[in-house]
Amino acid sequence: MKKNKINKKKLLFVYYMLGSFVKSDLTTLSKNYEVTTYFFKPTDKYFLLFIRLVFQFFYLLINIHKFKYIYIWFADYHSVLPVFFAKVFRKKSFVVNGGYDVNSVPEFKYGIDKTKKRLMQNKWIFRNATMCLPVAKSLKTKINSLAPKAKVIVIPTGVDYNIFTFSNYKREKTVITIAGGTTRQRFFIKGLDRFNELAVHMPDYKFIVLGMEKDIYSRYIKPAKNLEIVGFIKKQSDFINAIQYSSFYAQFSRSEGLPTALLEAMLCGCIPLGIDVGDIKRVASGIGFVSEKWDTDLYRDFIINNHNNKEFRDKARKRIIDNFTIEKRGKLLTNIIS
Repeated sequence: MKKNKINKKKLLFVYYMLGSFVKSDLTTLSKNYEVTTYFFKPTDKYFLLFIRLVFQFFYLLINIHKFKYIYIWFADYHSVLPVFFAKVFRKKSFVVNGGYDVNSVPEFKYGIDKTKKRLMQNKWIFRNATMCLPVAKSLKTKINSLAPKAKVIVIPTGVDYNIFTFSNYKREKTVITIAGGTTRQRFFIKGLDRFNELAVHMPDYKFIVLGMEKDIYSRYIKPAKNLEIVGFIKKQSDFINAIQYSSFYAQFSRSEGLPTALLEAMLCGCIPLGIDVGDIKRVASGIGFVSEKWDTDLYRDFIINNHNNKEFRDKARKRIIDNFTIEKRGKLLTNIIS
């Protein structure tokens, strides 16, 4: 066992948030590499950001020689120095792109071109990383347009089909969505205003928002009478139970890459509803309903006509198993990194 550890090549894993998709990569990479993690705590305060960048600089200066690979989740402030040191010391750097670090919604001051400085920073990261690894084909197109010389390979998010399962085909008239966060920007980027509007137009159905507290939701819009707001769920089993008993899963975002929650919900037999942003259409086309424009009547009609559609539930799960598994992502990551 010690021998295997010695033979493993060393990889530095840099992240600023430990979401389920980041944890999944960490677990996968740890099987093939000797992984050291570096957590860069995010902050909106410039002084604290400067201090943390100084600490990161000296950490890399002292430790960069230990690592053969540097793997970074998202292109942002925390990515500049790792990519720079990798380039100077001839190490390989891999930057995973999830959405906000490539996309842009100027109306809500969201994304890569929120400031000119940030746009130039991310362009530099794209050009100088050994490889950019966006989770969605739509993100690859945008990276190539921003930095034509960037090396880009799409590796979709992977989810665990052994954990996310279902057995009940017949379900209550329920539509669910998942959107954590506390800011107005997050509320509208995740399309919760659209979700609320659809709830108003369908009083016979129950609508559920997971991951956001009721008092925060109510700051931005008055909740529909048939809309239940559930805060952050700590237990994965409770989260899975909630989507297993929902008939539809809605992703009405204004910006996306490849939403993990959508993949997990489809594994649990939810029929997908979405807007054509990111790779939502690629995931849900032919199974659920994805529109290029927002029209509550179109979604209402689809929901009414396809409630408890057994064929769609089976197809939704099969689509994810065939294309978006942890095993498939892990194999692609290992092949590309090594």
